[in-house]
Amino acid sequence: MAFFWGLIVLKNEGWLPFVFGGDMSLKELLTDVLVKTIPFGSPSKAVVDYGLYCAGYHYTELIRHALFSYHQSDYAEMFVHHICAVSLLAGYLWANFHCGGIFFATLHDAVDIFTALARLFQGSIYKNTISGPSMVVMWFVWLYTRILILPYSLWILERHLIPIFHSFPQS
Repeated sequence: MAFFWGLIVLKNEGWLPFVFGGDMSLKELLTDVLVKTIPFGSPSKAVVDYGLYCAGYHYTELIRHALFSYHQSDYAEMFVHHICAVSLLAGYLWANFHCGGIFFATLHDAVDIFTALARLFQGSIYKNTISGPSMVVMWFVWLYTRILILPYSLWILERHLIPIFHSFPQS
């Protein structure tokens, strides 16, 4: 649900990059649009609502994990994951980094659909017909979003946006 809502917000704001089926390049989104919208841009209500929803969801997941998942073998790793997710979401909201924040939040949530399907049908009679293929699709989406698009996006930010901020006059 959050993934589709993120796509709708990105599309309505004119920020939908080609990696999600839009016309804008990642370089244009992560440099030109960001420079125009931060730090004093005025985001629409839909942008703020989506950001607050995502932050609230991830805060809830952090609390749920901290209170009820302490017996799992990956407790520490997932706890750090939830802390990082909450920090990034809260940070982009406070820094008025909405364009990039919504892109990265949507990128993060893309795999959740197939993860939920795989978990839902794991214990049912549809284990082999739905859960297995969902797991395969989940891995491909995860590889595409987390191994290809995320590092490339961070490289664009480091290569093109950071020098722009360093060129501002220092007082």
